[in-house]
Amino acid sequence: MKGSQDLPLEGLAEIRGELRLLRTLLLDVMLAQSRGEPVDMGSMELKAVLGLSEDASEEDVVQRILRERAPVLDSVPCPECAGMVNQREGLVEVGCHWCGATVVFDVGDPSAEPG
Repeated sequence: MKGSQDLPLEGLAEIRGELRLLRTLLLDVMLAQSRGEPVDMGSMELKAVLGLSEDASEEDVVQRILRERAPVLDSVPCPECAGMVNQREGLVEVGCHWCGATVVFDVGDPSAEPG
């Protein structure tokens, strides 16, 4: 039977640090919500969880969250490599995760009626 002995101690320390970071972030979000305050989109913990640098802007944070969590509207082929890229709500362009090309979505006229 595999146990904790199979995971190097460095790995356990890294996981413990990640859990501590996530706990801190969760508590910060819950505290802000309980006070009716906005979440601090510039917090160092949030940037760390998202894998962003400390000097990332609040817009960088929002864009990263949108790229990962916004609802998928469609999948479109990348014009460079034909790999499928998810078009997510709130984004007009993304980097193709296959080749790195910028994929710009045709969002049309937002005031137009569907159908």
